[in-house]
Order: sequence, then C-alpha cells, then structure tokens
Amino acid sequence: MNRKIWQVIVISIGGLLGLLALILFGGKFWISQQAKQMSQDWVKFASQFPKTATNDSARQLNQLTIKLGIGPAVSSQEEPPLPGGQIPDFENIREELDKFLNSQLEQPTSNVQIPAVLQTYLQKHAGEIAAIRRHIASSEPPVWHMDIERFLDISAPLPNLGGLLKLQKIFMVDILVKNRLDKNADLWSIMAVSYQLNQALLNRPDAVSQLLALAVAKLQAGVVRQLNTMPPEALVNMMAVDYQKSLQWSLMLESWMMYGLVKLPPKDEGNMGLQSLELMYLQLSAMDTTAKNRQAFTKLEEENTCTFDKDAFERQRESSIAWWNELARMGMPDWAGQWQNAGKVMLDWELTAQILAAKTAAATTGKWPSELPAQPSKVCPGERWIYQLNGDGTMSISFSRQLPWLQPTTSSLQLPLDYTAPPWQK
Repeated sequence: MNRKIWQVIVISIGGLLGLLALILFGGKFWISQQAKQMSQDWVKFASQFPKTATNDSARQLNQLTIKLGIGPAVSSQEEPPLPGGQIPDFENIREELDKFLNSQLEQPTSNVQIPAVLQTYLQKHAGEIAAIRRHIASSEPPVWHMDIERFLDISAPLPNLGGLLKLQKIFMVDILVKNRLDKNADLWSIMAVSYQLNQALLNRPDAVSQLLALAVAKLQAGVVRQLNTMPPEALVNMMAVDYQKSLQWSLMLESWMMYGLVKLPPKDEGNMGLQSLELMYLQLSAMDTTAKNRQAFTKLEEENTCTFDKDAFERQRESSIAWWNELARMGMPDWAGQWQNAGKVMLDWELTAQILAAKTAAATTGKWPSELPAQPSKVCPGERWIYQLNGDGTMSISFSRQLPWLQPTTSSLQLPLDYTAPPWQK
C-alpha cells in the first residue's frame, strides 16, 4: 500500500514538473512571438526621435546659469558635472518668486506690489540675465542628450531640468517688473527668448520635458496678458503650439516603458521554475499594459477638452486590462488629467489672444472697443469667447462654457478663464 502511494506521489510530482515545463516553454514561446511584433512597433515609434548629443549652445547655457547661481540649466549623467551651483541669492527669493508669480498672474491687471527682494535680485544680477538672453537669441537652439532607448531601462536616471524652470521664472518676473515701470516698453525680446527655450524642450518626447514646457507655457500666457502689445506674428506662433499633441508623444513613451521589461528583462540569477514563472508573469503583464495603454492614449486624439470625462476614460482604460494583470493597476499616474490640463493651457492662450486684441483696439481709440470679432474656440469646438463692454467703461471676456473639472487650487498657478478690466488707461 505504501509503495503504491509513493508511486502515485512520484507520478504526480513528475506530472506537475512536466506541466510546469510546458507552461514555461509555451509561455516563453508566446512571449517571443508577441515580442517580435512589439519590437517592430517600437522601432517605428522610436525612429521619430533620433538620438541627440548635447551641443555647444546647451553647454554654454549651463555655464551661464551656473554664473547666475541657479545651477546648470540641464544636468545629466552623460555630461561631466560643472563646478559651481546654487548660491544663496536665488534660494533667498525662491518662495517670494513663486508667491509673486501666482498672485500676479491670477489678476487681470498689474496691481500686485513687487516685493523689494525680487527687485534687488534682478538689479544685482541684471548682467548675468542679459548675457543669458543674448546667448539664447544669437546661438543655435540648445539640444541636450537624448537616447530614447534609455527610457526602456527603468533604472536609468532622468535628466534634471530644474535649472531651466528657475531660469524661465526669472525671465517672467523680469518682464513683469519692466512692464510695471514702463507700460509701453518692448518686452517681446525677453519673451521671444523664453519661447525659443521652451520650444527646445517640446522637441523632447519624455514626460518630464513636456510637463515642464507645459508649466512654462502657462506662465507665458499669464505674463503676456499683462502686456499692452505683442507682435502679431509672434502671437500666432505661440498660439500654434499644440501642447496636447506634444504631450501625447510622451504618453505613448510612458506606455512603451513597460515594454522595457520584455526587451531588457531583469536578470534571473537562479534556475528555479518559480523565478522563471515570476519573470514570465512580469513580461506578460508588461506587454498587456503597453498594448492597452497605447490603445487608450490613441483615443485621446478624438476627445474634446471641455467635455472630456477623465474618470470615465480611466475606468474604461482599467477595465480593458487583463484581470490577472495587477502590475498595471499599481500607481498609474494621472496622465489623462495631464492631457486635459494641456488643453486648459491652450484655452489660456486663446483668452490671452482675445485680451491682446482688445488692448490693441483700445490703444488706437483710447477706450475699450464696443465689440470684438466673434472668436470660436479651436480647442473646444462649439464653444466661443464672449466679449462685453459695460456702461461704466469696463470690459469683460468670458468663456461660453463652465468647466466643472476645473477646480481652484492653492498648490499651483491656475489662470482664470475670464477676464475683467477697468476703463482703458494707457
């Protein structure tokens, strides 16, 4: 009896091992076949973003921003570290700088008191700031190292772009201070440098670059509203940027990052079946996540920013993921919300264009125009901007639709989608 039991046990173990081997062999074969097709799709996607090396213009910009005391504009492992870094001057104004920009840009007119510490900083470092502007205006656009294949390695460090954001904020407050001193000053030369620098970021497909460029575009839209004039062709160029399309490239890249577990699998130092099964599960999950997110993010092209239901989109995306794929449900960033936020920035620029149109007309007649040409929204088809001149000489511009998803926040700048101004004054 005992001998028969042992025979059954041995046969059962043998059967389980055979089944395990079949699962491993079959699973690996299926993964290899699917990986071939995904590899072709990845090569097609990656070919749109050729590898770039840091150019001399970017290196010189780093040297100039270090002299300004904000550290290198962009730092990465591919470039040797430069001597110098942040100095107390900027750290002492960082909080006041953010507070001033947020409070100033949320107002329709320049009525926020400029902190003395900011004016002192700009006066002290006027030479370094002017040198940076001259460099950007007269040199080829800065290009930083970018190898899209590196994004498939989840352990690869991302570049540090913090210096660029600090520099852009300094440009913005410099424009606002100069505009306060002289309403008729030609400040486009500074804004043009800021725009050119931001365009260099938009050429990069990674989410860090795109989100920083989006934050700067929002600052630019708010600052331009404070100005009385801007070259028409410059406004056309700034309005022509499709931030949602640019961000969508980074969403696709984020989708592909999970594919890195297939192309660059974690090293398996053991030979036990459980370790192989774990790796196979990770790769199957990664392939499912990549495919489903690519499908979901592609559909964003068909969405209307104003009517987009982010929560419904996320529910549909999550429901499309295989039931066994828990990896895909672990801490997925709010990319749909970021895409909608990109559309909000484009709406911000539409309102900014309306404000400048009214100011241009007022500068000619000495008062706000009685009406402006009807301006439909390109970002939200079917909606429009509504201009109104009031009996007391004030004017207002509003959007035809309330956006319930647009919630006030104290943690970041949120430009209003309506504008009111007192009677025109030069």
